[in-house]
Amino acid sequence: MIVNFNLDKIIVERKKDAIGEINIKKHVRIKDVEEKDLSTIAEKQKALNFKFEFTITYEPGIANIEIIGNILYLNDADKLKEIMNKWKKEKKIDQALSAILMNRLLTKCDIKALALSQDLNLPPSVPLPIIARKEHIKKA
Repeated sequence: MIVNFNLDKIIVERKKDAIGEINIKKHVRIKDVEEKDLSTIAEKQKALNFKFEFTITYEPGIANIEIIGNILYLNDADKLKEIMNKWKKEKKIDQALSAILMNRLLTKCDIKALALSQDLNLPPSVPLPIIARKEHIKKA
């Protein structure tokens, strides 16, 4: 279970006006995993800290948004050890856990990036709903 989500660094840079055709590229990755001690006086507890990087690039050379942070994940000791061993050997996370982490990461970071892109007068990096006007309505 995810118990915490933190942002450590946000870098936003608009290099030129967003004119013409714009290509928006998004890149998300887990950079590192480390054990974190959450022990209290009464109970020993460990968690895993997943460090991530979320980047949106507006091309050609228009702007960049970079968000760096971490997700704190809690599970039983055996499962944490299994996840950590796989990371140390292969730099991979199993698909089920990866989906949980990526869904949280994308939800939080896409919302933050959407607000930042609006502040810099950039197009949204996620599709927004659009209400279309019907010109002709059929009458029954």
